[in-house]
Amino acid sequence: MEMMLMSKFKLCQSSKLIKTFWPLYMGFFLVGSEMYIISPLLEAISSDLSVSISASAQLITSYVIIQAILGPFISILYPRLGPRFMITIGIVIFFIGNILSVLTYDYWSVICSRGVAGLGVAFFGPSAWVWISHRIEENLRGKAIAFGMASFALGQVLGVPIGSYSAAFLSWQSVLAILGISAVLLLPSIWKRISSHSSSVIEIASENINHESNIIKTLLSSWQDKHLRWSYIITFLFHSASLGAYSFLAIYLSKNFFVHDKYIGFIGILSGVGTFLGSLTIGYISEKLFVKNKNRVIMFLAYCSLGGMIAIPLAFQISCLVLSVVFILIWFLFSGSFDSCQQHSVISLSKDNIPTNLSWNTSILYAASGVGVLIMSIKPESPNFISSIAFVIMLFSLVSALYLNMRLSNVHKK
Repeated sequence: MEMMLMSKFKLCQSSKLIKTFWPLYMGFFLVGSEMYIISPLLEAISSDLSVSISASAQLITSYVIIQAILGPFISILYPRLGPRFMITIGIVIFFIGNILSVLTYDYWSVICSRGVAGLGVAFFGPSAWVWISHRIEENLRGKAIAFGMASFALGQVLGVPIGSYSAAFLSWQSVLAILGISAVLLLPSIWKRISSHSSSVIEIASENINHESNIIKTLLSSWQDKHLRWSYIITFLFHSASLGAYSFLAIYLSKNFFVHDKYIGFIGILSGVGTFLGSLTIGYISEKLFVKNKNRVIMFLAYCSLGGMIAIPLAFQISCLVLSVVFILIWFLFSGSFDSCQQHSVISLSKDNIPTNLSWNTSILYAASGVGVLIMSIKPESPNFISSIAFVIMLFSLVSALYLNMRLSNVHKK
C-alpha cells in the first residue's frame, strides 16, 4: 500500500512538472529536432540551391556553430534582461531564422538564416534551463532538468524520421517554416508562466548580476572557479570520446556488418532513444540521490564515464551485429545520463552567472565533438584505433570526475 502511494505521489510530481514546464520542454523538442531534421532533406536542398550535398550539410554546422561561439557572450545578458525577455526573444529570433530560410533560394543567405536560428537557440537554451532550475524545489530540480534533456533528445530521435516522412509531402522550406511557427505558438504559454512569477524572477536575476562591467572578465569568471573548471574538463573528455566515436559508427557498421545505408538511420534513432531513456532515468533517481548529498551527481559523472569506457569499445569490437546494437544503446543510455547529471552539476557548482556557466558547458560539448572527430579521423576505418582512443579519453574523464569528487568532499569536510 505504501509503495502504491509513493508511486502515485511520484506520478503527481511528474505531472506537475510537465504541466508547469511543458512549453519550455516543447521548445527543447523543437530545437533538438531542427539539428537533425535537415539530414534527410539534404538531397533536396542541394538540388534546389545547386550545391553539393556536402555543402548543403553546412546548414547543420551553421546552426550549431553560432550557439557554440556566441552562447557564452549572449548568456551574460540574462541578469540584466531577465528570463522573460531572453526566452521570448530567443524564440522570436528562432522563428525569424526559419522564415528567412523559406524566403530565399541563395545558398549563402540560407546558411546565414540557419545561423540566425542558432542565435535564437543561444538566447533560449541557457535562459530556459536557469528559469526551470529556479522555479522548482531543489529535490525536484534534477527531475525537471532531466525532463528537459529528455525532450531535447526526443526531438533528436524524431528529427530524422520526421524529415524523411516530410520529404515525401513537403518541401524543405515548409518543414523549417512549420518548426518556426510551432515555436512562436508556444510564446503565449511561456509568457504567461514567466509573468506569473515576475517578482521572484526579478529577485533571482538581481542576485546573479555580476557587477563587473568588463565583459571579458565576466565571461572568464566561469573558469576562475576550480570546481567548474574541472567539470568542463569532464564534459570535454566525455564528449570527445562519445561524439567522436559516434561520427565513425556508420562506417564501422557498413564495413563490418554490410548494413545498408537506409538502415544506418535506425542507429541514429537508437542512439536518441538511449539518450532519452538515460535522461529520464536520472530524473527519477535524482530526488533520492542528489539532494542530500550533492557530491553524488559528480560520482554519477564518474559512473557514466566508466559505462562509456566499457560500452563504446565493445560496440566497435563485438563481432555480432545484435550485440553491437545492444552496446550502442547502452552507450547512449550513459550519454543521456551524463548530460542530465552535468546540467545538474553545473547549476549546483555555480555561485553566480549560471546562464554563462551553462553556455560554456554547451560550447565545450560542441568543441569536444570537433576535437574527437579530428583525432579519430587519423584512422577512420580502424575500429581498433577508434575504440582504443575512446577508451583512453573516457578513462581520463573517469579519473577527472573522481578527482573532482575528492576535491568537493575535502571542501565539505572543512
